[in-house]
Amino acid sequence: MIELKKLIKNLRELGWKEFRRRWGEGIQRITPIQLAKTEMIAMVGAMLGLIVAIFIFIFIHNQFWIIAVIMFFNLILQGAGLIGKIQQYKSLKEFEFQLVEEFMEEKE
Repeated sequence: MIELKKLIKNLRELGWKEFRRRWGEGIQRITPIQLAKTEMIAMVGAMLGLIVAIFIFIFIHNQFWIIAVIMFFNLILQGAGLIGKIQQYKSLKEFEFQLVEEFMEEKE
């Protein structure tokens, strides 16, 4: 919440065009590891939302059970995507570790 207030304050101080220019530059500097981590966090949030929605449709709106079934299959797809994203994140971290090791060996 504090970051959102800071973001709004920066928008007001800089103006929309300058703020958007700086934001675009910052987005272009995101590393693949940061992107994978952000996507993992977003996927977990989406999965939690699906779980809550499934429970609501099953226990509160019994007549809409077919929607809960569709959401359940979507939850399975999200879970498979999360597993793939975790594997990607781990391989990127391992690759980064190997690059740092090689760089340190060359420096010595």
